[in-house]
Amino acid sequence: MHRKENKFWKEYNVGRLEKGLPTNFINEKEYRELTNILKKKHIKYKVYELYSECDNKIIYIDRLPKFKCFKIITDQELSHQMIMGSLFSLNLDKSLFGDIFVEDNNYYIVVIDAISQYIKENLTMIGNNYIKLKEVNLNILTNHKRNYEQINLIVPSLRIDTVIARLIHTSRSKIDNHINNKEVLLNYNELTNANYKLHENDVFSIRRYGKYIYVGIIKNTKKDNLVIELKKYIS
Repeated sequence: MHRKENKFWKEYNVGRLEKGLPTNFINEKEYRELTNILKKKHIKYKVYELYSECDNKIIYIDRLPKFKCFKIITDQELSHQMIMGSLFSLNLDKSLFGDIFVEDNNYYIVVIDAISQYIKENLTMIGNNYIKLKEVNLNILTNHKRNYEQINLIVPSLRIDTVIARLIHTSRSKIDNHINNKEVLLNYNELTNANYKLHENDVFSIRRYGKYIYVGIIKNTKKDNLVIELKKYIS
């Protein structure tokens, strides 16, 4: 999001909240920006999360927007990226749908009610797979817990370009291309410094490769490399 667009986005949402209207779904970066403004303006607000650790939240004053939860009916294995890509192919703004859930090998999406009919009529394929949507009760996701894949890597340093290069099996020069193309986010901001050294609990994502949390150093090797632990977001 460009600076002017970001300024307009913040002013728009603060204006809505001052009128008692809720935001749509917002990510962690947007949440921090908005709540900082609201605190400075002494505006009391509430936060709605579909479950603890979810990526997308809603800020509201008195009332929430209405949601619909759809189960994706398919006999094929899907991925978070496939589902997200299919939603974006419908020219939908990210604020109109929340987290994508995988629960007991079932797939769910939560959307703002205003677009639910459009989603139901137009989301008929994910990847090359035909799917159907079935509306279900949102409470089915209340006790959802995020799943992670634990990954251990051997790296010469904690530089983020070095870690990512090892993680996705490519060269550091190609990582520069990912960064220059704004395909790498660090703590929900576009990464601009390839030399950045990871700190515990840093969150980073690489477009088409997924989202990760840096957990920390497990040990040093005899050759002075580092064995580090990462967690990859699964659902």
